[in-house]
Amino acid sequence: MASELTGILTLLLSATLPEKGKALDHTLRQTLFLEPRSRVRHILTLGFLVSLAMTAPTQAQKLSLLYNFKGSPNAANPRAGLVRDLSGNFYGTTAFGGKSDVFGTVFKLDKSNNETVLHSFKGNDGAFPLAALVMDVNGNLYGTTSSGGASSEGVVFKLSKNGTESTLHNFTGQGDGANPDSSLLRDKKGNLYGTTQAGGAFGGGVVFELTTAGNLIVLHSFCSQQACADGQGPVAGLVKDSAGNLYGTTQYGGSPACSGQYTGCGVVFKVTPAKKETVLYTFCSAKNCTDGTNPIGGVIRDSAGNFYGTTSFGGDPNASCGTVFELSPSPHRNRAIHLRRWNRRVRLPGKPAPRFEAQPLRHYGAWRLV
Repeated sequence: MASELTGILTLLLSATLPEKGKALDHTLRQTLFLEPRSRVRHILTLGFLVSLAMTAPTQAQKLSLLYNFKGSPNAANPRAGLVRDLSGNFYGTTAFGGKSDVFGTVFKLDKSNNETVLHSFKGNDGAFPLAALVMDVNGNLYGTTSSGGASSEGVVFKLSKNGTESTLHNFTGQGDGANPDSSLLRDKKGNLYGTTQAGGAFGGGVVFELTTAGNLIVLHSFCSQQACADGQGPVAGLVKDSAGNLYGTTQYGGSPACSGQYTGCGVVFKVTPAKKETVLYTFCSAKNCTDGTNPIGGVIRDSAGNFYGTTSFGGDPNASCGTVFELSPSPHRNRAIHLRRWNRRVRLPGKPAPRFEAQPLRHYGAWRLV
């Protein structure tokens, strides 16, 4: 049995670290002359070291440059991630560039790394897109611009597969919201969901639904509570569960511990199909804001209902450089929400990797995973 184990361990290390194979073989063969109990301990220890060697990277990852943006009349300064179609082409937005050189573009990068500007924004049809795109099964693209449009407060747009751009909604800066920075979420019926960082009934931004008929429905206006306890200024997109509930973050609002131009350290929120908003977690609830403050990115949700995200600041009191967090339903407190701050980990020891909810298409460079 011992000789079989030595042979297996030698093969494993020779396959992963060939230069160490001979040395390991010699060391393992020496164990055959130990008494049985010591022999087993020795082999198990070496087996653990082999497992570490197999998981350790043997060389740096390789980065390949696909394209350099060149500026007007081409695209310039992308701020968001990419969406990829089934043929392997990439699509994205840039905040600047295009024919106008200032209002931004929608671009395509084909499998041969050839870039094509699909649309140059002109201002009246939108300006400064800062979010990623979503694509339907027919190849049509949907997105937002943070400014421009009829009221200069941003738009929701559609870019058809044949390159025709149409404005689906012009934000007015009033009750419907203003300045959407987030990507859109598209359901199976074709309805679009998103956020605006400003506007709404109380000026703190909104969560909205844009129906296939082109009607915009405000699902929640932030700052509806005193001191914006319900959140203020969402800048990220949303995720949706099977019951139709929407989840996201706001950069401000919640705890008044964070001061400045805006009050509050941010929240994680839920909005039901009945338009009821609930704050799931208020940041800076921990002493010295060790749980983090001011989430700019949204959250992702696994099949067990746990949420994962980041905060821009807070965390270690000596650095305040932000956190990665997990927000999970507690089995011990009647489904109360708990937050766990991670230290240099993307997954807790001993915890299985979460299975994230699938999206229709894979996103590159974005926070959404499939």
